Amino acid sequence: MGTDIVEREFQRSYVAAGLVACAVIVILDASSDSLVLIGLLVLPSLIAAGGTRRGTIIVACLSTISAVWLGWADDIALSRRHWIGMLSTVVGGALGGRAPHLERAGQRTGVRRLRLRSAVHGRDQESQPALVRYGELR
Repeated sequence: MGTDIVEREFQRSYVAAGLVACAVIVILDASSDSLVLIGLLVLPSLIAAGGTRRGTIIVACLSTISAVWLGWADDIALSRRHWIGMLSTVVGGALGGRAPHLERAGQRTGVRRLRLRSAVHGRDQESQPALVRYGELR
């Protein structure tokens, strides 16, 4: 139970880092007259992808809203440059939101593959060292 709490806090730190990255990009872009950093708003979602899926989606939504708003702040509203920045933010958010789910699915598949190989070869997976079991996954 203690490891679950640590893992949850570790995942929250990724989401917090994504929120901080989003805030820094927005502040830098909004405070500068010559910088247009809308394309960088793809990064917060990818940073938050190490955390929970829900947290990543929240960061992606915040980044997308920021990308829309920054178009008007940068005086490029609805131009081709603004659309590309918004679309890259949305696509990055979608990929980031999908990443934690894919990682867990890959872990489950690896465990199933290990159990199947152990059953086929008549080995007890619990009696083997962890590194040997991990090596069988490849």
